[in-house]
Amino acid sequence: MTVATPGVVRRGASWLKARLEVLVPGLGLPLFLLMAGQMDVTLNAFQTALLWGAALVYAGLVLWSPMALPAKDVRPITRVTLVRAGLLVTAAVVGATLLQVAVYQSPALAAQAQASDQSGSGGSLLKLLLMITLGTAGVLAEGTLPVDLFPVLRHRTVRRIAYVAVAAFFLMVVTQLWSELFGGLAQVVGGALGETAPELGDVVEYFQEYTPAGLFLTHLVSAGLEELLFRVGILTGVWALARRVGIGGRAAAWLGLLISAVCFGLYHVTLSSLRGYFVQAPVTSILSSFGAGLADGVIYRYRGYTAAVLVHALGNWLFLMLFMGGGG
Repeated sequence: MTVATPGVVRRGASWLKARLEVLVPGLGLPLFLLMAGQMDVTLNAFQTALLWGAALVYAGLVLWSPMALPAKDVRPITRVTLVRAGLLVTAAVVGATLLQVAVYQSPALAAQAQASDQSGSGGSLLKLLLMITLGTAGVLAEGTLPVDLFPVLRHRTVRRIAYVAVAAFFLMVVTQLWSELFGGLAQVVGGALGETAPELGDVVEYFQEYTPAGLFLTHLVSAGLEELLFRVGILTGVWALARRVGIGGRAAAWLGLLISAVCFGLYHVTLSSLRGYFVQAPVTSILSSFGAGLADGVIYRYRGYTAAVLVHALGNWLFLMLFMGGGG
């Protein structure tokens, strides 16, 4: 009988633990096919081959060399880094906002937002200022953390970009399952309080005039701005502040994740452009958005900003595409 040495066992266990992410494409592929089938959406041969190919590429990358957020040197906050971060975030936020308003803003959505915004342009201005202020603070706070939360933006290697692209799709499918389960719990709680959740078709009508590409671009811009505010601004800021006052690394990260998820839930019934839809059942909406914020926060914590933006954007876009394609 051959007895394995403890060192070999530990290495084997570590190898398997580092590659558990291979379960994501394994779970995500049947989940996506099930979701498409439930909505009576049939994939053609090319789409099916592309889906299987993406799953195999994802699994291959994980088995070959699992991707983790790289470590980095801590960078102190100085006047130069403050100015640089402020200018960068301001340019990104203003540019993305102008792009969304000028090119991709739905007329139906714009009319609904204007009708529900009792303060006129005050809500939009407040949201813009929060994104710039908290986004800048979050970028500075990220520099004080030992982990690199912007790996794709900083390194831009082909392998990392390919990994994020395929991983985002399957992570999005898995987070959709989580959001559905958490949303079901939210509806139970809201129903016990007398709320009736609005029909999903009510939100789809705001996007009917979009082309698929236009719909994806507007959700990509929205996701980028929301992830900047809630994950970079709030989650990272709380995480760095908690570490500064002596809270342990893992506890500090989870504190930031929970606070950002709570803020994300409240946002959907206050400053969101679709708040007229969400406020019809506020408790249900806050709890559902809290669950989605948890999922996005975990992606950001372990896969970085770019992955979180893509997962967020793809989740919103693909859900609407499947809903429309299924005749919803």
